[in-house]
Amino acid sequence: MSMKSVFMLTILVLVLPIPLLCAEPAALDQATALRLRYRLLEAWGGKLPCQVEPASAPADETRKALKRFPAIKKDGDTFRGIARHLGLQDRAKFSDDEKVLVDREYEKLRMIRLEPWENRYKVSFGPGNHSTCKQLGKPSTAFFIDRQGQMMTTSKAVNERGRRADSAKSLSSPGKLLVPELRYRLLREFGDVWVCGPPVARADEAERAFPNIQQDTETVRAMVTHLGLVGVTDFSRDQKRLLHREYARLRAIDLAPLAEKYRFTLSAPAPGPPGSVSGRSGLKIEGIISLQGEVSVLKKDSVILSCPICLAATARIDTPLGPVAVRDLRLGMLVWTVDANNQRVAMPILRIAAASVPVEHLMIHLIFSDGRELWASPGHPTVDGRTLGDLRENDLYDRAVIKSADAVPYGDTRTFDLLPAGESGFYWANGVLLASTLK
Repeated sequence: MSMKSVFMLTILVLVLPIPLLCAEPAALDQATALRLRYRLLEAWGGKLPCQVEPASAPADETRKALKRFPAIKKDGDTFRGIARHLGLQDRAKFSDDEKVLVDREYEKLRMIRLEPWENRYKVSFGPGNHSTCKQLGKPSTAFFIDRQGQMMTTSKAVNERGRRADSAKSLSSPGKLLVPELRYRLLREFGDVWVCGPPVARADEAERAFPNIQQDTETVRAMVTHLGLVGVTDFSRDQKRLLHREYARLRAIDLAPLAEKYRFTLSAPAPGPPGSVSGRSGLKIEGIISLQGEVSVLKKDSVILSCPICLAATARIDTPLGPVAVRDLRLGMLVWTVDANNQRVAMPILRIAAASVPVEHLMIHLIFSDGRELWASPGHPTVDGRTLGDLRENDLYDRAVIKSADAVPYGDTRTFDLLPAGESGFYWANGVLLASTLK
């Protein structure tokens, strides 16, 4: 081969890859498009950087949302993504307020249009069911995003395809985020977190807990933004239940300060039937998150997800030698239990268990008409087939009337339980007859 041929072949090898570098990206599948749209909303603080028409009157907006909801639900991947983002993925039935939130989120996402542009996507705004979405700020500002979620904004409009913008600024490293936004960043990273308890809080529980939640103003501000409740001053019962559940999701993520970062610990459920509170497989994930929201995973361990359904460490168990704190019990010790004839008998302890509790774990504080008091997890079983969380004021249990049954924060790190020998497995804690969680 002549030197001229070698030279021409070299030129071809060097030139051919160049068009590939500038090739337009592939068309977006629905899941990737949804992920990129939520990445954009994250950078914009949950709001579109454009002006939309004011929302309809509440009654009119609700009417429209209820009418559109069946069609939104048929948009499978998008609907599931929205439900997961709003913490509604376990809902079998949506309230009217929740349907309005889904409708708002759906329309917000529909307004974000992604157009292939060089090796990334240009962001524009088009109407969903709103007639206008005019970009705020300088008309020349343009937004871009690639498939990995790296963002860029330019200060001069790109008039010709392929020409580089004069001034470009990367948005891949946003400013410092507040703690609630870091928790939201982790929710988006891992899809969801394990929250102990039923998927929907009872209305009375949400009502009682709401004043305490409102005191965490930083988290409430983040929640109302992410749930589309900005401007609401009088929350409905359904909205309080939604905020109660959202608060539980965020607080299920443990964050510990670490220099200019946070160390996080969370548990993520594996796919499975919704609503289960114990016995599900999942992952315990530990890692580091920077104040800019950059996530580094340090460790993932397979775990069985379960709720702590045991006694407070200070609960005193009736024994033939007198009451003993549950945390001080040992295998083989004698405790009072009930035999097959419903007689009080002393039997040895067969099993003892302790369970770590999540941050902000709540206990049920029961006060009885005869003066007895008990602190235990809401899921702890009673001797008549209920749970302590099922007991209400004025209910009758263990020969006394319940004067109050309130959810209160637990100040310890572990809960405890025991299983005595015998037919029933029952025992007395603080003088209250209970069933065991152990078998």
